[in-house]
Amino acid sequence: MIDRVGHRTVVHTDPEICLHSPMLIKPRPRPQVIRDVTDPKARTGKFFVRNIYEGLPNVEPGEVKWLRVIEETSRTSKQPAGGNPYNQTFLVSSALAFSVKTFLGVVPVEEDGSAYFEVPANRSIFFQALDENFREIQRERTYMNYQPGEVRSCTGCHGESGHAVSPVSSVAPIALGRPPSIPQPQPCDLVENGGSGLAGQVIHYPTDIQPIFDAKCVSCHGNTDPAGGLKLTGELTLYYNTSYEELARKQLAGPIVSEFTSFLQGDRGNYNGAFLPPKSLGCYKSTMIDLLTDPAHAKNAQDDHCGMLSESELMIVSRWVDSNYQFYGTYYGRHSSHWVNPDPAIPAFEPKDLRRKPTFEEAVSKSAPAWHR
Repeated sequence: MIDRVGHRTVVHTDPEICLHSPMLIKPRPRPQVIRDVTDPKARTGKFFVRNIYEGLPNVEPGEVKWLRVIEETSRTSKQPAGGNPYNQTFLVSSALAFSVKTFLGVVPVEEDGSAYFEVPANRSIFFQALDENFREIQRERTYMNYQPGEVRSCTGCHGESGHAVSPVSSVAPIALGRPPSIPQPQPCDLVENGGSGLAGQVIHYPTDIQPIFDAKCVSCHGNTDPAGGLKLTGELTLYYNTSYEELARKQLAGPIVSEFTSFLQGDRGNYNGAFLPPKSLGCYKSTMIDLLTDPAHAKNAQDDHCGMLSESELMIVSRWVDSNYQFYGTYYGRHSSHWVNPDPAIPAFEPKDLRRKPTFEEAVSKSAPAWHR
């Protein structure tokens, strides 16, 4: 014990064990048992947002139209063995943007900023607030897990500590006047627009983005005298490809953010996921998206890039931009260009599986697919 002037008295000691945090032995009332509100049979939880604009400075009411539901998938399988020290690294994206994100779909935000929807249980889930074009306005920089049948709510984008929320309106939120939304596909994923028709989408640059560049961009941004010094060709590099490394090196798809850093301090060990103002990342900070959407952009005076992509193509590229430069849609498989040719020492691996895009089920599975050899 320590008294008010600093005198110390040893109450009890034992040379055999470490003693700390003593408690008085006395009768205590039995704690109240909180009723279990989960449902083990359920496969989803429910989430209610009272007002998405709470904590979104300089975002006008009505700007946010959708929430994108994203799962941050787990690394559960070891990397295939080999002699390269980089084999210990699960390659996903450039500059330590290391988390694989699988997009689960979008849900509507009502006129009053409320939203009510279901999310998969027992998954690491976070959200992006989107505008009418499905482009990111704000990004949640942590994630949550929902128990089966659990219902949660939040006041809005509660990013700044010490900030009191606005008084609650006596008017019932619009979203609570209907059943919870189920994540749905973006328009670019509808069957009539050439998509799969599914809400869940794997973001995989080699198969999602490079074919668009091949069809619409490489005629000017090819290997011979590329326009603006920008090559958008798809040759394999050691871990990625030419166009991806060009975009990442020049940060044309917005700032690259190392997950769980403040961004303002860069990659200097400041791993705190600090709050960032709306429109700090993704499409709203992307030179490439500006060029593809803004007729007044200076470079469009000579060669107009607006309308170069179809609406679906632009939406697919925009979604990738909001993924923080994700290249691979999974941790699984072999990614180094070393494996472009068969290796007699490892006959189980087939070169056709190099940088293979997983199915949605494979991407969110906690078991490695057969081609992870």
